[in-house]
Amino acid sequence: MLKKMMLWLPLVSLVLAGCTGPQQPAAAWSRPMASGVPSLSRPAEQRAGPSVEPASAAVVTRASDGDSAELEKLRELHDRAARRYAEIDDYICRFRCREFVQGRHEPENILEFRYRKQPESRYFKWVGGALVGREMVYVRGKYDDRLQIRTGSGDPISGFRISLDPHSPRATANSRRTVDEAGIGHLIEEFGKRLTEHEQANGTGGFLRYAGRVERPESEAALECVEQSIPPGAERHLPRGGRRFWFFNQDSRTHEYQLPMLIITEDETGREVEYYCFDRMNTNVGLSTEEFDPERLWRRR
Repeated sequence: MLKKMMLWLPLVSLVLAGCTGPQQPAAAWSRPMASGVPSLSRPAEQRAGPSVEPASAAVVTRASDGDSAELEKLRELHDRAARRYAEIDDYICRFRCREFVQGRHEPENILEFRYRKQPESRYFKWVGGALVGREMVYVRGKYDDRLQIRTGSGDPISGFRISLDPHSPRATANSRRTVDEAGIGHLIEEFGKRLTEHEQANGTGGFLRYAGRVERPESEAALECVEQSIPPGAERHLPRGGRRFWFFNQDSRTHEYQLPMLIITEDETGREVEYYCFDRMNTNVGLSTEEFDPERLWRRR
């Protein structure tokens, strides 16, 4: 049973996830959970990335055709996000993800995600999808630098404790990402790297393209979109290349303001292979060490 249990435990991709605002208790999100989850409303086998054509996302405005103007806009998006994120010490949000792994679409999962910068700490709780009730903690440098997992009602055995090397084949077999990639900070860092590559190529390679303001069901206000072209061989999970869409929030009423809140990746055929959405964020809530301590979190259960 234990062997079966370990094989069944895919580490859901932990990507790749605020702004200062009214403080609330650490257990609360900035907005109440809604019963429905916005989606593209298409079957998994038909999901595709967000073409910037009106068929799937309406373009509201576009940047100037000039290369210098576009590059300046890309820098502006990155710098605003970096400045915003520098104001944040910790945050809680809802994290929604779905992936295409080993030839099949994994079901969408909905998680509560808590993050603290110092010491770097992550907590995940599955609140929707097939793995409801599972919890996971990762604090860099603590607990032998291993993932601490407690199974939930969606697992074959509920309440079972497991410790895993976050980069082991068992932890990454059914995931496109590792725990190190979870969080808004990593997204901003990666976008900055892609921007540097784009600048070094003098913009001639078309590695990044500002796609304008795009309406999406994940946000009441239009999001600013950047399309990243991914050449063949550049990423392990995209051997034939593809493209990735970075969506930056521009709604000042939300804690996600100016941050990259949505990432959608598609392969060379246009099939969606990654969907990561961070929303309902609350920032600088004062997360304590106890909220990332497995013994304290799970000792009463």
